[in-house]
Amino acid sequence: MADVDRRLRPAQEQRKELRRRAWGLVAHIQSEVLPSPGRRAALRRAAGMEPGDPRTFGAFREVARFLPERANQATQRAFLGVAALMCAQPRQARQNDIDAAASKTSTTPEGQSQSEHGAGDETSSKPVLPRSLGATLAYAVNEKAVSESSAEDRLQLVCRNNSTEAHRQLPRLMALLRSSQISVDWVALICDLAEWDRFRQRKAAAWLRDFYRTLNDANDDPSTNNTQEQK
Repeated sequence: MADVDRRLRPAQEQRKELRRRAWGLVAHIQSEVLPSPGRRAALRRAAGMEPGDPRTFGAFREVARFLPERANQATQRAFLGVAALMCAQPRQARQNDIDAAASKTSTTPEGQSQSEHGAGDETSSKPVLPRSLGATLAYAVNEKAVSESSAEDRLQLVCRNNSTEAHRQLPRLMALLRSSQISVDWVALICDLAEWDRFRQRKAAAWLRDFYRTLNDANDDPSTNNTQEQK
């Protein structure tokens, strides 16, 4: 058992470090890049592009310092791709992200709330669990932002493909979600995409499980059913 723990520890530490760096990038994009049209445009051009494509050169200026040391191609693409998606959001959705970054309470990578003055503040909220793309799409269905069949088809299309095709599908999917102001867990998306090719079946299964579970939870909620009956 001890040998198993020692083998698992490096992977767990790498995932923790990946999430910490992804959180740093998302916070940087929300607070520094989204309010700046020029910086935003440089990142937006990287949407769907492979790292090293000339259209990603300007984006690396914003992303490079957040990348894990010796980041592989998939990780670089995840950081670049999600940063580009954030910059390609519709105006109101983009403003919502800016407002969230400017709010008095921020969230640490571990999901604990801290005040903006917070070095000495020991109070914290319960950790906020990452929300996968599957759960996000189910939430969009429950909010009537997209039909269940359309969300299901789009999710399955992403899940059956490698990361290259997934990155090609995401801009349209994110535009659909963010035009309806459905929030996206950008940090979780970065982390999932960074590991997509290595653990695609595991990640796809988790997204699909979250999608159907979230739909079923809403259908089983008496308050939701009562509201729908009254309409």
